[in-house]
Amino acid sequence: MFDFNKIQALHEATKASISIPLDPSTWPDNWKKIEFKEYKRLKRIYLPKISTQGMPSLNEVLKTRSSSRYFNSSELISIETVSSLLNFSAGAREDMKTALNLASRFYPSAGARYPLEIYIALRNIEKIENGIYHYNIKEHALEKILSEKSGQKIRTIISETWARDAQMLIVITSKFGQMLSKYGGRGYRFNLLEAGALMENFYLVSKALGLGCCALGKSIDGEIDEILNLTSEEENTLCLLAVGVSKIQ
Repeated sequence: MFDFNKIQALHEATKASISIPLDPSTWPDNWKKIEFKEYKRLKRIYLPKISTQGMPSLNEVLKTRSSSRYFNSSELISIETVSSLLNFSAGAREDMKTALNLASRFYPSAGARYPLEIYIALRNIEKIENGIYHYNIKEHALEKILSEKSGQKIRTIISETWARDAQMLIVITSKFGQMLSKYGGRGYRFNLLEAGALMENFYLVSKALGLGCCALGKSIDGEIDEILNLTSEEENTLCLLAVGVSKIQ
């Protein structure tokens, strides 16, 4: 039987906030610097410029948003569509600068810490080999970190068999320390809130691009961490989404 006391204890432990000075000039450097994760030795696929032309209105997207659980795995998705999905869901808004001269993104982050990272198991994407990629937000590029075999391994361990047909399996991870260093235990909550905001972006942008999207609740985080070579001290899997061409039921 699940011990609710453990969750209650965690909730209590993360109630308090650290007092943050109002004057940013007094902040330590690690509160100001945003760390952009990069795999510098790996080949990058620089994604094409994005366009909003032809996209439906926000009103239309909100009215029709839904969770898609059936995907047509044989359909090909264009690299331009992947570029738009990543940019408008998780990309940097280079036209917007915060008071600390840092690029903001299309979702909110407490103190602009942005601890989340995105990995994608891709298949049947135009001009991109099957495999697992890291999304380099700073460069708006994909870095291939693992082979198609590893991507298939992630699909195999997912208990929701219908999700295996999706062209994209998106893994959202967090470098918790990036948030905790500023906000202490309260930062743990901020990590989860941020992941939820990012997931909603993926839902809405997927719908705007004519794709289906569904969050997965039964992913095995530890196994995904192992496949992605993540260490629990530095980075952990938070959630998983399936995105692809919907199959009409």
